[in-house]
Amino acid sequence: MIQTNIREAKAKLSAYLSQVEQGEEVMIVRRGKPVSILKPVEQSAPLPSMKHFRKKITLGGLSGSETIIRMREKSRY
Repeated sequence: MIQTNIREAKAKLSAYLSQVEQGEEVMIVRRGKPVSILKPVEQSAPLPSMKHFRKKITLGGLSGSETIIRMREKSRY
């Protein structure tokens, strides 16, 4: 783990971020005490598609879009 002070971290942020992208961790210290750790983001599984979920939603037997269309038509007349 790389250890650096705040002034150096500000001056070399791009270089430190490149090292973090390669898997390295960077600890930022203030007056010798740890303040923050820069580390790579763990990749999570992508969220499932909402398309299937939306198709399952019904209001009174109608799909959500059909319900909204009917509500709009009723409010116009």
